[in-house]
Amino acid sequence: MKSKLKKNKKIRAYICAFSWIFVLAFMAFVFFLSSQEGTVSEELSQGFLIRISTLIGDTIGHNLLRKTAHAAEYFILSVLVSNAFLLSFSRARPFLSYFVCLAYSITDEIHQYFIPGRACRVFDIFVDSIGSIFGIIVFMLLLFAISKIKGKTKQ
Repeated sequence: MKSKLKKNKKIRAYICAFSWIFVLAFMAFVFFLSSQEGTVSEELSQGFLIRISTLIGDTIGHNLLRKTAHAAEYFILSVLVSNAFLLSFSRARPFLSYFVCLAYSITDEIHQYFIPGRACRVFDIFVDSIGSIFGIIVFMLLLFAISKIKGKTKQ
């Protein structure tokens, strides 16, 4: 019985470690995107905009696409961070998750200041924050729904 308990703790530790590895990998991905010079970043989003436009028409502007991408990146990051905190502490830490994402957003914008053709924009930090908040809300709602479903199946 003890060896099974040890094995479960070991598996849980691996899962927890992998959740943080996913957080760091996604942060590296965001860093990579932020490291692209302004012209490269512009071409990437312009190419994406052309593909989207063929699907849904010319309703999305370039600036809206870029801000949506900012929000989406931090939506994903906040879900990954929230999950990592949940697995690490057996409790969701929404405020801590938000502050990790906010701090990363600030450092990301400062990083962009030093990239040719890029800028450090406070508005982008605001957009990132909105994405983070929505990600945390969705994560918490899913957690709540799962706990309700589990509660009903135990009865």
